[in-house]
Amino acid sequence: MLMTTPFLRELKKKYPDSTIHYMVGKWSKAVLVNNPNVDKIIPLEDKEWIRPTNNLFNKFKKILSLRKCTYDSIYFLDGDIWIQGLLFLIKSKKRVGFYKGRKSLFLTKKIKSNKDTMYLANYFSSLVKNTKSVENKITKMELYLTDEERKKAANFLKSNKINSKHKVIGICVGGASNPGTTGPLKKWGLDKYESLIERLLKGLNTKVIIFGGKKDMGLIKIKHENLLDLSGKIPLRDSCAIIGKCNLFITHDTGPMHIAGALNVPMVAIFGPTSPIIFAPQNKNSIILHKKKLKCVPCLEWGNFADCKDHKCMRLIRVADVLLAIKKLHRIGLS
Repeated sequence: MLMTTPFLRELKKKYPDSTIHYMVGKWSKAVLVNNPNVDKIIPLEDKEWIRPTNNLFNKFKKILSLRKCTYDSIYFLDGDIWIQGLLFLIKSKKRVGFYKGRKSLFLTKKIKSNKDTMYLANYFSSLVKNTKSVENKITKMELYLTDEERKKAANFLKSNKINSKHKVIGICVGGASNPGTTGPLKKWGLDKYESLIERLLKGLNTKVIIFGGKKDMGLIKIKHENLLDLSGKIPLRDSCAIIGKCNLFITHDTGPMHIAGALNVPMVAIFGPTSPIIFAPQNKNSIILHKKKLKCVPCLEWGNFADCKDHKCMRLIRVADVLLAIKKLHRIGLS
């Protein structure tokens, strides 16, 4: 979701007097709160919209409510033809999306863009801007936190005896899933994360915070006075604000990785089956670990899962590699 925020910015820039409504799954709508480029968030039930035949009655009920508005244009960031077909019933004058052959049947304007070689945020932005003008551009994602949210995060850290003298390291060990899809191959491995955490906790004035959802609760078994596990315990917006207070963030290809990227937190991102070109943070203060010389990577793109048995791409990335990346960030003053 965060990777669509540059698209929203470009759309508002192109049509400054426009009113923009964004249809989005309830699970991710929190990252769009306070975004000045969105006038209204229209939340969708995730389980209903990830499959064409799920609860058609509620889908048509939503369509009928949307027909009460007069939309000049509808932009499709999702290429599924059944979503395009349902929203065709709104009868907008203009329906813009990516060209995908027969799957573009309901579009009035079809944009050709190479999704396999572009950073995903740039890919979405190409719906508004010329593809050539965005494909080599570093596009910044946006997440808008309020002063109150930042203050709440600071008070939370203070209540847990974490202050400015501490080096706060955020880690996400789970995640890698969206409604309707899971990506277990994207995960680095709990044994390696635990080994890394044990090494980090030996550092002077180091505090480690674990982030994740309810499904990630209890994954890390380490008990330490300088380790705080927030998995599944706080709302997403609170997690975002606390991630923004971290001096460093470490994870694989996850939602929290994009949150840290949007907040410009120094980061070590571990990549295996997914393409860093498409999904990795573009910030200068990020180091991407990826065994790109392996012939089998990337093998997990756009929902296509590989039948992998040895997980070599992630297995070959060592704890020592992550520690070396952290030292490099520290050496150049970025963490």
